[in-house]
Amino acid sequence: MTSLGRVIIDGKNPKEVGAKWMDGPTRNLARHIGKRVRRARIEAGLTGVELARAIGKSQAFISDVERGRKLPSLITLLKLGKFLNRSPEFFIPASFLAGYSEAGESHESDAQPPALRGPVPPVGATFLETLRMYLAEDRHPWSYLEDHAGLSVSTIDHIMQGFIPPRPIVCRIAEALGVDPKYLLMSAGFDVATPEKKTT
Repeated sequence: MTSLGRVIIDGKNPKEVGAKWMDGPTRNLARHIGKRVRRARIEAGLTGVELARAIGKSQAFISDVERGRKLPSLITLLKLGKFLNRSPEFFIPASFLAGYSEAGESHESDAQPPALRGPVPPVGATFLETLRMYLAEDRHPWSYLEDHAGLSVSTIDHIMQGFIPPRPIVCRIAEALGVDPKYLLMSAGFDVATPEKKTT
């Protein structure tokens, strides 16, 4: 069973998992959770030290979680959710676990770990429509892309006006949102299988 199954799904292992022991899907999940923890902490107006003290952990632990270097246990996630007034789904959307069975095993091969999930946009959706759908799913404001994807205010403004950014930025946006980049790339006119090539 993957470390993801042990720690998150069945909750039987109370220990946190460090980066050394993470498989591919677990690393993706750790990064996703880390971004959510950081966002919730900042919105609550707390420092890492204050949050660590509140849940009985070290500041270094909180820093490692926010950077995706450690995957917190289910018990720790519940403590974080309670203190930050967030539901478990805020940290681990159901769509993120879609590639796993109840036993915690991946339905996909180890050679190709399940990609990050997200809602499927309607056929023919534009890049802007697809991006708006992903933002709305988690109730993210446009400023989320500034904080989590490193986009400038002017770039976000151009995207809102229909501008399609370069492929690396599209992939960065998908990573920040925790979704499979495939649909964003397709809606932007990029060939998913061939980097930098646009479809005609």
